[in-house]
Amino acid sequence: MESPKAAEDLNTRLSSLACSAQLYPEDKKVLVRRLDQLQSSLSSLTLSEKDTVVASYWIRGGLQVLVCLGDITKQEADALVNAANEELDHCGGVAAALSQAGGPEVQRESHDLVKCLGTIPVGSAVLTTGGNLHCKKMLHAVGPVKGKVGGKETVLIEKAVRSALNLCEMMDFQSVAMPCISSGSFGVPVSDCTKAIVTAVKKFGSLGGGSLSRVTLIDNRVEVVKSLKTKKKTADFSLTHYRDYGPGQASNRVRKHCAAILSKISLWQLLQCRLDHTSLN
Repeated sequence: MESPKAAEDLNTRLSSLACSAQLYPEDKKVLVRRLDQLQSSLSSLTLSEKDTVVASYWIRGGLQVLVCLGDITKQEADALVNAANEELDHCGGVAAALSQAGGPEVQRESHDLVKCLGTIPVGSAVLTTGGNLHCKKMLHAVGPVKGKVGGKETVLIEKAVRSALNLCEMMDFQSVAMPCISSGSFGVPVSDCTKAIVTAVKKFGSLGGGSLSRVTLIDNRVEVVKSLKTKKKTADFSLTHYRDYGPGQASNRVRKHCAAILSKISLWQLLQCRLDHTSLN
């Protein structure tokens, strides 16, 4: 059903457009649903004040993607993704940082899981408690080690990311934050990692209709974040909106920018809504 507030907002937006395009009734319903989606994403946006958002965009299916420079252990999301090894032995890099921040229960539960299931295949993801972290669950995505997978590094990184995102859907999660899998001690070049991650998120988001509404791609290395941002620009995305953020702009700029989106819908977006109608239903 159309919410009264969204319908009122929509009428205001439409009346402000300097165009004579005639919209069908179903177009209006699609626009109302889009406004509701954007308002929901805005209200659920909770980022660490120490993080810096360098890019923000929506994939046509309704998935919001943020690229951030910051500390994943400080993130608040339904799920945090760990860059794990096959043994779930969180002994270095982002895995050690997340495990230490989550407390001993994270490693204990991980060891118990491996005892039960055996080593976790590369390209897979499993979940455990997040312990003291600000999440409902931690997702352990097992990425490849350079030189040990017969040149299939990017394929397996994509698979690991998809596995983590699919777990989010299975758990009915709305938000997830993930680091640059395999780019540290696993030795895969940053450019290959970021391309695979961005591509996997794009493919997942373009399906639409799921519970997940926000993916945060976050790393504390400037070169990684720059690469994530660059790969986004070169990927073949179907976007409803894209915005770059300059250096030093804090994450609260995203909240203001989201509010600005609700106050202005372009003619292009109105016309594109007919193309989105199927994916939004």
